[in-house]
Amino acid sequence: MSTLYKIKKFFIENYRYYIPLIIIILLIFSIFFSVLSPFIYYYITNEGDIDRDSTTTTTTTYTYNNIIYDDAVYVHKDGDNSDGESWETAYTTMNVAVAVSSVDLDDMTIIFVGLGLFDVDVAEQLDINKNIHIVGSGRHGTVFSNSHILADFVFNVTRHFGIEYSSIYFNSSSGGINVYGNNTNIQMLNMGFDTEHDNTGTTEALRIDYGEHGRYETIHFHGENTTTTAINISNSDYNHFNDIEIHDFNGTGIQICNDSNGNIFSTIYIDGTALGLDIDSGVGQYFRNFELFNCTVNIDDEVGNSYWYNVITESMIAGITPDNLVGININTAIGADTYGLDVLVFDGSAIDSPYYIIALIFETSAGERYGFRAWYSFSSEYIYETIIEAKFANQIERLEATFPRLFNAHSQIYISIKSESGNDDMTVW
Repeated sequence: MSTLYKIKKFFIENYRYYIPLIIIILLIFSIFFSVLSPFIYYYITNEGDIDRDSTTTTTTTYTYNNIIYDDAVYVHKDGDNSDGESWETAYTTMNVAVAVSSVDLDDMTIIFVGLGLFDVDVAEQLDINKNIHIVGSGRHGTVFSNSHILADFVFNVTRHFGIEYSSIYFNSSSGGINVYGNNTNIQMLNMGFDTEHDNTGTTEALRIDYGEHGRYETIHFHGENTTTTAINISNSDYNHFNDIEIHDFNGTGIQICNDSNGNIFSTIYIDGTALGLDIDSGVGQYFRNFELFNCTVNIDDEVGNSYWYNVITESMIAGITPDNLVGININTAIGADTYGLDVLVFDGSAIDSPYYIIALIFETSAGERYGFRAWYSFSSEYIYETIIEAKFANQIERLEATFPRLFNAHSQIYISIKSESGNDDMTVW
């Protein structure tokens, strides 16, 4: 009898023992993996040894909001100031946390900060020339300041930088955050900027100089009747500001200067400032859902080529122009269905803020159909065109304006008309 036959016969005769044997084997494997799986997971997620003092070539990485960081540092008032690797061993100052962060320009360090006031207390500002993301413990919970007598700002940022869930406290001599250079790519979220009451300094809560493609979202600026500026944008392009509130700055809410172009502002509320929005230089700013209230001057626009959508102030209507019963006379061409010359009907060259035209009042010389079109000095095309049906001569009507945008500061409005028979005219206000 062959050996193979004997083995086969053994398994057939003892089949009733298979199920208990399989159960025992599965239990052994289950116990084995339940004991070792935490160590396996720990090794995989940390990519090796997490000892920062280790001489091995493996590294530790950390994930926050689906972004991978090369190192994590903790700052807390009650930390033992030993290594910053946990809340218990946290550093007690931001100065040390920034100092120990990696200088490698390919590395990104995340710094978690606990509750309390963290005063950097350095001349000029705490320079952050490393790639750092700061996460506080709440807008009113984590506060950064610089009380040094020679302070200029709290932070001066020159590399990739993010900060969220904290506040910056600035005073008469120290501004808030200075963003300098197009390598910053700022991500600022859920922040506050606050100052002392009746601050008489000329500091800036947030200054952006040569900063591009930053995103600033859900930020509250409270000036406490100071003479300071909330946001100064200088030599900076294509930044996006969303959900911004600015209150009680006796200086300026937002200042755009020194050839800053293409910045986007959406859902902005400015209240109680001496000057709400000051546009000194640059082209193509975009404003949407922009509200200004209780400002001495709402908008001072010295450029006049921005895009405006849904801008609201408490003084929207300036009155009727011209303020008389004569109006402005516009002639058609002599020929039928032919436009006459463009006539200046509103000269806004001396107006330093954008303005709406909400309606046009007109009187026709004949009872016939008119063509009507309008353009303004910052446009190369007609921006409005319609047909007016005059049922009788000297008919006075009101035409509600449906222009697609606010008119920029300093812009001039021109209108030309035509009629069915030609050689007619229209008087407008």
